Amino acid sequence: FVATAIPWGKFRWLPWASFAALLISLAGIAAYDLNVAGLRPLLDNRLLHYSANPDTRWHGLTAEVSVLSFTIGVQSLLCAVLLRAAALKAAVVLIAALVLALCGSKGGLAVFALALGLAGLLIPGRRALAVGVLLALAPLIPFAAARLARMFSDQALRETTTFSTRSAMGFWALTVVGQHPLGVGFAGFYPSLERHLPEAMDRAARAAPVIHNFSEVRSYLSTTKYAGTKTLLGDFLVYFGLPFLLLALRVMAGVFSALRRHRDYWTAALLLFICLGWTTYISSLALYPGFIGLGVVLSIARRKPSSHG
Repeated sequence: FVATAIPWGKFRWLPWASFAALLISLAGIAAYDLNVAGLRPLLDNRLLHYSANPDTRWHGLTAEVSVLSFTIGVQSLLCAVLLRAAALKAAVVLIAALVLALCGSKGGLAVFALALGLAGLLIPGRRALAVGVLLALAPLIPFAAARLARMFSDQALRETTTFSTRSAMGFWALTVVGQHPLGVGFAGFYPSLERHLPEAMDRAARAAPVIHNFSEVRSYLSTTKYAGTKTLLGDFLVYFGLPFLLLALRVMAGVFSALRRHRDYWTAALLLFICLGWTTYISSLALYPGFIGLGVVLSIARRKPSSHG
């Protein structure tokens, strides 16, 4: 709430602070994942870096690749919103897309491209800009498709838990909200797991006839550690029910309408990336770049004379 309430538009240093934040994220990849100048041992500790993650994909100074992809996506689009030079905007977005592809974040790259494309379709007079941006990203499509194919190979489905966990928790969330439209609150979260999760795993297995690895999601029946739908929207929907969903949709639609009337392509792309990320693959409340980015979007929308407050 604090991050979204701050009048970010009053800070003249914000564009360069955003650019510096992006450079720090890229420097983290260079130092830890690429081991430039042998710096990795300095960061490979539990104080500065969570080193127990067996995933070999890039994750820089963050805990895992999904966190890195969301952080870089928000930082790069925030730079595109705040920096004035068109060349800088394009360079930042292209570098971010390349990093997302190289780090192997399928969700991050897909949401990034989807946000840029949807913003062009929904913002009047910005289709040519969106087409140009997407054409510049087109060389990354074969690389992303190869990554996606490997993700759904029999070996990957057997060794990883991502697909099985997300599909089972998605069915679980739909079941819980269907029976409790007003949500179950924080206290009702774990009892709902015990009651509905076995059925949700069965539904996920029947819905997708592939190899499933439910080892992670099965652990949620004995501990709440890491338990969740893996999306911020899904978690909040279970907690607070349909009233939360309707309120969130109303507020975001109002903000987007203001940006649409003023043909603000880059701010709309930032808003879409944050909302799509929270809806599809990000669940942590501790990812402050998303809330800071949303705060900047709200500040820009409030500046418009005809925008919603």
